[in-house]
This record gives sequence, structure tokens and C-alpha cells, in this order.
Amino acid sequence: FIYTYVPVHRRFRSSELRKKLSLLGLDNVQILDAYCPDWKVAAILTHEKYQPQLIEAFSKAKILTSFYNHLDPIHIRDPKHQHLTTEQKLDLSKTIQNNNMMRALKHMRFTAKYSVARSFFRDGLITLTQLQDTL
Repeated sequence: FIYTYVPVHRRFRSSELRKKLSLLGLDNVQILDAYCPDWKVAAILTHEKYQPQLIEAFSKAKILTSFYNHLDPIHIRDPKHQHLTTEQKLDLSKTIQNNNMMRALKHMRFTAKYSVARSFFRDGLITLTQLQDTL
């Protein structure tokens, strides 16, 4: 399972993102998660086998995929966190990413949840305890 990142002009709710993806001709069942982790970027989770179709649909619509690093401390923009050191911001970024992965699993279809949870664990995105709680 892999996240693909695309630029957007504003933050969208998950339902809005899914609607826009279906307008591109993408099968909504294949989109396991869609959310905006930051300003002007959307993250779309699909199975690795479906990613070529996703990229093809984006290229037909002249949408370029982009790179997004969840752990970059520059994404911590809240003024209340400006006093944190770079290491503390990195830890906060890891916590935010972990929360996003757990939220994705919570709202995911039952049939895909377990496979995605094991994939997240292999990639180090969730802990063993979180994996066991999900299973």
C-alpha cells in the first residue's frame, strides 16, 4: 500500500477529495484513504497494483504527483510550537503522522483494514501495540 501525493489549491475534506477523484474516472473502492496532510497537498492511499492507474489518470488530467515528507519539521507551523527545538518538532511530526495513520485505519473498510495495518507496521508507521489493537 502506498500514498501518492498531489498538489491541490486548498485543503479538502475527505469526501470532497473522493468526489474529485471519481470525476477523474478513478474507482472509489480502490481509494483506501484520502486526506490533506498539509496546505496544498493531498495524500491518496491505494494498493501498489492500482497506483499505475492512479498516475495515468493524473497524467491525463495534467496533474503532477509530488513528494511530501511528513517528518519535515517545517510543517509544524502552529505558533504555540515555535519554541520547540528541531528534535521536538520531529517527534511532534511523528506523532501527527501516527495519528493520521490510526485515523485512516479507524475509518477504513473492514476488508482492507488488516492488510493495510500490517503494511503500516512493516513501514514503521504504527507500533506493534497499535497493530494488535487494530487486529
